[in-house]
Amino acid sequence: MTQYQVWSDASWMPSGLSGMAAIIESDGMPRQIIIARDNFSTSSRAELIAAFLGIEAVPIYSDVTLFTDSIYVINCIKGAHIKINKDIATEFRKLLVLRNCTPVHVKAHSGFSLNELADHYAKRA
Repeated sequence: MTQYQVWSDASWMPSGLSGMAAIIESDGMPRQIIIARDNFSTSSRAELIAAFLGIEAVPIYSDVTLFTDSIYVINCIKGAHIKINKDIATEFRKLLVLRNCTPVHVKAHSGFSLNELADHYAKRA
């Protein structure tokens, strides 16, 4: 079975403008980059959307490792009760049921090249 890696990140401004990015890699396949933007969001919501977009792009029933610097996203994957952003968290969990997802927390801006690249694309969005 093909193994996938998803690196997701978001960039948020107090005005509500946010950018989201996900980078998907797997052996033997070209890198896929997904970029999105929202004009009214929160930081936590933008992080969830970035992860959602990356996981959604991975074929169902696949093994995927999600790398994120968001503890909020990690907690959502692990089943923590989400009070805010419940709509996107619910949809995100539906995606996860159809994939074997392992979340990995990486510290932001700590030299992980694909995390830095996801951050770069999120800021550009």
